[in-house]
Amino acid sequence: MQAPLRVALVHEWLVNHAGSEKVVEEILKIYPQADLFSVVDFLKPHERGFLQGKVAKTTFVQRLPGAEKRFRHYLPLMPLAMEQHDLSGYDLVLSSSHAVAKGVLTGPDQLHVCYIHSPIRYAWDMQHQYLKESGMASGVKGTVAKLLLHYMRLWDARTAAGVDQFLANSAFIGRRVRKVYRRDAEVIHPPVDVERFALRTDKEDFYLTASRMVPYKRMPMIAEAFSRMPDKKLIVIGDGPEMDKVRAVAGPNVSVLGFLGDAALVDHMQRAKAFVFAAEEDFGITPVEAQACGTPVIAFGRGGSLETVRGRGHPAQRTGVFFTEQTPEAVIAAVEAFEALPVPIRPETCRAHAEQFAPALFRQRFQAAVERAWARFHAEQDPEHLPVLSDVHTPALSPEPPPMLPYPVLTPMSIPVPGSRPRPGAVARSPVAMAEPVAAVVEASARVEPAPMPPSPSPSMSSPAPTPMPAPAPPAMSPSVSDAPRPDPVFERPFELPAADARPRSSPGAPAVLRPLGEIIRTMRPLSDGDIAHILVVQRRMKLRFGEAAVALDLVTQADVLWALSQQFNYPYSLDGNGLRGADLVVAVEPYSPQAEAFRDLRSRIMANDAAQGRQPLAVVSPDAGDGRTYVAANLAVTFSQLGERTVLVDGNLRDPGIHKLFGLKERASLSDLLNGRRPAKPFDRSADLPGLFIMQVGAPPPNPLELLQQPMFGILLRELQREFDRVIVDTPPARHTADARVIAATCRQTVLVGRHGKTEAQTMNLLVDRLRRTQATIAGVVLNDH
Repeated sequence: MQAPLRVALVHEWLVNHAGSEKVVEEILKIYPQADLFSVVDFLKPHERGFLQGKVAKTTFVQRLPGAEKRFRHYLPLMPLAMEQHDLSGYDLVLSSSHAVAKGVLTGPDQLHVCYIHSPIRYAWDMQHQYLKESGMASGVKGTVAKLLLHYMRLWDARTAAGVDQFLANSAFIGRRVRKVYRRDAEVIHPPVDVERFALRTDKEDFYLTASRMVPYKRMPMIAEAFSRMPDKKLIVIGDGPEMDKVRAVAGPNVSVLGFLGDAALVDHMQRAKAFVFAAEEDFGITPVEAQACGTPVIAFGRGGSLETVRGRGHPAQRTGVFFTEQTPEAVIAAVEAFEALPVPIRPETCRAHAEQFAPALFRQRFQAAVERAWARFHAEQDPEHLPVLSDVHTPALSPEPPPMLPYPVLTPMSIPVPGSRPRPGAVARSPVAMAEPVAAVVEASARVEPAPMPPSPSPSMSSPAPTPMPAPAPPAMSPSVSDAPRPDPVFERPFELPAADARPRSSPGAPAVLRPLGEIIRTMRPLSDGDIAHILVVQRRMKLRFGEAAVALDLVTQADVLWALSQQFNYPYSLDGNGLRGADLVVAVEPYSPQAEAFRDLRSRIMANDAAQGRQPLAVVSPDAGDGRTYVAANLAVTFSQLGERTVLVDGNLRDPGIHKLFGLKERASLSDLLNGRRPAKPFDRSADLPGLFIMQVGAPPPNPLELLQQPMFGILLRELQREFDRVIVDTPPARHTADARVIAATCRQTVLVGRHGKTEAQTMNLLVDRLRRTQATIAGVVLNDH
């Protein structure tokens, strides 16, 4: 990245050196030339070391009466104040915002990157809680406060449009940004000075909680929980408005020490058996600091704790335990579960996890994100820049089709191409209603979430597979295809069709009979009756699902639970790969991942097209090799088989077949033999893990692929497959340089186009669309791969 000539760094207010100021400190290490701006700056000269001695340029709020002690009372004036900063001379504007910093005014030639700690909490989803806790839920003051917060929401939503790139401090905040601003945010966790906390492996027999005693921290609740466990000792450190409540509920085993200096706090963290944290934080630095000392964390499993604490997963990687409700009973159950862990949490594991939040890593990730934003920003400004598919006018904004893509966009999805992995920290986008059929943008998310459950039953999953629609005759691509005779009723098939699955299918109105999860898990793991009883106790006390309680006790793994759920809901996938390449067949080996969810979304939209136009074989087409065409075809076929539809995936790439490699199959002749009039010994391959999926390979690439595809036999074969299977999906060769893909699309009569972000040009895709339309093939939509 060519260094910007001038950099401006904007922060709300500079009055102390807390969490958000530590972010400013690290950004200044990356961009030491940056000029500093804020609403107020009341730091003393000896407190400016973390700012490299810089003094911020402030606003008129700095000079208002009593601002040094009561500057927050001037919050209604801060939007106006922030807009008075003149940043017109800067190339790059960086804002560190949890209230108004992102509202600075920038021009079209200035890149604005906002590191957002949170949208204004008390103006959005926490408004009612804030008003209750401040005594302004009603009355004249309450009315005035609600009017001011309404004004703040309007201003906050408007100014989000002036930010070119959001960077969120957690996936939790990323979801809040998406909800409030309808914008995506890349997740970069804030820096934690882990070097300040030395690892200590010998722990003493007491629990610790430390925080400012304000309502949302739930300190009285923690004290009450331990007061009910007289055999367990708790030390409470901190001060604040709820100190009296903490003292009132504290039993003899709860020691309330009040405020302690930094050294004493670190000492207690190092010696504690576990650290208890009950707040729903945006991120939460204190749990990371405790883990840096080698101390496990018992945390409320909401918000940032899900990203700072490993409370689930493989026993060797865990750093804590979660509780699911902010009640004393839930805390008690979590402490009991912590002490019942068969594999104790190792201090070294906690320390290693905390080091992932080190300042050096933050600087590296932040700088890389800014450089990517800088490159995209200047590429968009280049008049010679040819837009790719994702840069074209979004049809969601207009009822008219976009000028560059005059065909229906089914789902421009961000699905990694073969061999790629999801971007760390990417926040998933929600589907957006479209004027043309529909469109959705789905990105991989790397956030850490509670144990995923199987996809909720949708109408498509609960209803029986629809009866296949008869396919119309192939279009007139060539005389050989147009003159192809329709199959005679006594036509003798050149192959044996696979027998129907032996698995009974439930009738539409029959109630589903689910095997108990514990029964399924016991087929995999040798759980004793005592193990089952222990799981049930923890399940009842912690109010967890059976599988979550079993994982919490390390009696099973998360993979075991997911597999058991798949069996319970008749949702097959590959438990260990069985030769399948997990990086490519994400739906088969990672069925609960964001990528798999994107393919399920594509499946549902294709089914919606079926309802409108009738079911037909589907050809997957793309201009060039490497676009991810085979990847999309294979994963789409897996999703239909998981729905209970008998699905056949045909490798129609007679020039460079690849389906057999993707599924780890031994190469055998099938399609090429059939088209040459020979009877293959085994026309279909099947996976043991995916009983509803059948695969028809090519075999050795023939010397005359186009001629074979134009023979009547190919159209006859597709119609026979359509009669016997619920779904027929055909992979194709690249369409730019040969006519094979167009012939296949014309014979199938339905096509999904695949492009690749950053590679496929709109001009290339439009040319392919024109060629396909001349064959009378219906374009069901477009899939855009992103990586």
